[in-house]
Amino acid sequence: MPAYLVVLFTAGYWQSLSLPQGCSGNPCKHWRRFARGDVGLAQARLAASASCISDLTVPGAAGFGLEFLGVFADSMLVAGLAAFSSGDSWLRHEEVQRPLLYMLSTWLTYHGLYLTGMYSNPANASAQTLGCRGTPLWLHFAVYWAAPLVAVSLGHRLEAVAAVTQTPAERHEKQQ
Repeated sequence: MPAYLVVLFTAGYWQSLSLPQGCSGNPCKHWRRFARGDVGLAQARLAASASCISDLTVPGAAGFGLEFLGVFADSMLVAGLAAFSSGDSWLRHEEVQRPLLYMLSTWLTYHGLYLTGMYSNPANASAQTLGCRGTPLWLHFAVYWAAPLVAVSLGHRLEAVAAVTQTPAERHEKQQ
């Protein structure tokens, strides 16, 4: 998990470095100037918050819940249904799981876009909205970092439970 976070942060930061200088609508430009030492932290935050508006349009608890449920559903619903289905269920076939996951992801993004932005990716949310007007820093990290990480952690725990409930034949088949 820490390696994943480092990669996401590095990719987001690299993307901010590759943006053109005139990109004033994206807060990454201001964080880049801070990272280079051109401006101080207070000035970078002020410039970023003046150039963009937060995507979080619901109260903090609702935002946390929506991002949590979106990430949990996106990462676990299709795989969870397959794990708990019996034998040679059609849900266990990757040819079925992949289109279902794409449809679910599209549906979640469409319906969550106007509520939280439904980023489902902490680095992406931070690259696009960190420091934007309308969301305090602590709330940004609670909604866009804590909620997805808790959702993925819970999903991994449930996946471990699903592995325990498999029959010996299913475990043997999975190992091969």
